[in-house]
Amino acid sequence: MVIGRQEERAFIAEALSPRAASSVLILGEAGVGKTLLLDTAVEEAGRAGARVLRVRGNAAESELAFAGLHQLLLPLLDDTGALPSRQRAALLAAFGLGDDPAPPDLMMMSLAVLTLTSQAASTARLLLAVDDAQWLDRGSCQVLGRGCRPDWLDAAVPELVVRPLPPAEAEELLAAQPGAPVGAARRHLLDTAAGNPLA
Repeated sequence: MVIGRQEERAFIAEALSPRAASSVLILGEAGVGKTLLLDTAVEEAGRAGARVLRVRGNAAESELAFAGLHQLLLPLLDDTGALPSRQRAALLAAFGLGDDPAPPDLMMMSLAVLTLTSQAASTARLLLAVDDAQWLDRGSCQVLGRGCRPDWLDAAVPELVVRPLPPAEAEELLAAQPGAPVGAARRHLLDTAAGNPLA
């Protein structure tokens, strides 16, 4: 359930609009609601007919080369047959699916990502949703940074900074929780959380 966040949701809705082809970087302290806003964007994009590819960074996989990229592109792996041979070989090698024991070529992988996502976007709007990017492995970050930032996108990525909830919205969120404390305990919890829903 999203309580408040009208400005943030409007910002995301604009980025998801059919006339937009953009990236948005959602920033904020841990627990402030970034994932909830991303979940909402994913749901709205899906309802609007967009294809959604999603990855969530995981600290346990942050040292596994290309784990994040594999998770993101898994739904497109059946489409790799249409890739140019060098791009396909690099991508499949990175995912442990190829025959070449040589380290994968990052440039070819980046081109493969751009080609695959461009093909997917040619039949429907495409949303690439990356959550907890700080936990993505280095290789995935490098490839996504190159492959998902073609020249036609602006150099500057708009930033949406998610701030703590205002007091009235924090109160509304707490009131909606089963077994929410009352009285002094409620006030203490609201004061301690300072608008952070997961504090």
